[in-house]
Amino acid sequence: EEVERRSSLLKNMLCVVLFALLCDVMRAYAPTGWRPAVRSGIALRRGSLKNLNKKFSSQNVDHRILIRLNSETGKNEEEKVEEESFAKEEDVEEGTFSEENDVTNSVVFLEKKIDVLKNELLTIDSEINEAEARRAEEWAEWGPQIEQLRTEFDNVKKRESTARSSASSTERANVLREIFPVTDNFDLAFDYIKAETDGQKDIADRYAAIREDLSQVYDELGVVAIEEVGVPFDPELHTAAMFQPDPVHPEEHVATILQKGFKVLDIIVRPATVIVSSGTA
Repeated sequence: EEVERRSSLLKNMLCVVLFALLCDVMRAYAPTGWRPAVRSGIALRRGSLKNLNKKFSSQNVDHRILIRLNSETGKNEEEKVEEESFAKEEDVEEGTFSEENDVTNSVVFLEKKIDVLKNELLTIDSEINEAEARRAEEWAEWGPQIEQLRTEFDNVKKRESTARSSASSTERANVLREIFPVTDNFDLAFDYIKAETDGQKDIADRYAAIREDLSQVYDELGVVAIEEVGVPFDPELHTAAMFQPDPVHPEEHVATILQKGFKVLDIIVRPATVIVSSGTA
């Protein structure tokens, strides 16, 4: 039976070779009208071989398992691989892979494939555990230093942000300190305008519009006026021009604002000049 099988296989292989030679000859010497059909046959043969090679290349794992099965059963590996190759070639010539001859569908092969995959999973798990152990060891050595550097970096960022904000507020306060006297003179001039005639009313309206624009600019810059009456006297916010009895406000409270003060954020640009109540007479 083995001799007959090999003889049949050799006959089939010889037919394939002769067919290939015939295609090459016909491609070279066939009439022009036949050549498209010849080329179609050659392309079909080449496409079938490419698909077959692709299928074989996707079975590398199965091939390794077959070799392992052969070694466990005591058979020669080269002999088993050769038998497998002959079986596949015979199936190709018949046009299909028979399930009866396909070793990869056997229960023994599938069980062995499961064992191989389990071993590969165990190997991967072992490598993952080793990597995690190295990571934990390296973190134990360098982790505290990394955390310290992160903390120092955050502190530097906070200090830099605070310094930048403080510098901006200081520069803004210095500029406003030069502008406030001009605003004071503007307010004094506005207070002396008597809007009796149409021309005076027009001037007063223009002054009021300009003063409103200045107030909006101050609001955008974060300027807050210190002009509240009746609050306790605060040396940081107020400058006492004098103390005098006041029938309304209690002692040590602001009775009158002589000149408004201003502050920008937490910076006192100019304290308010006030009269402090010394109590009721």
